[in-house]
Amino acid sequence: MTQVLLSTEANADIKEAQSYYDSIGEGLGDYFCSSLLADLDRLGVTAGVHRKAHRNYHRAICRNFPYGIFYAMREGEAIVLAVVDLRRDPEWIEKRIG
Repeated sequence: MTQVLLSTEANADIKEAQSYYDSIGEGLGDYFCSSLLADLDRLGVTAGVHRKAHRNYHRAICRNFPYGIFYAMREGEAIVLAVVDLRRDPEWIEKRIG
């Protein structure tokens, strides 16, 4: 199993998304976080198999929300660089993960 590490930026992305979903409905932010944790657990098993979306960054798609988990493989670890809403402008996403 691959160790999954979150960057400071990815943690900030998650907190921002949780706040957004909390503003939409009570408990939705918590559901987002628990769903994302399950996706990150799966990443520990599947890291490296996802297509490269930008340079050397792989992208895993979240199951329950329209978010992508962008990560790089380094010495047997998956380092999550960003957790991004995939409905955003592709140029913004590229700039964010670039």
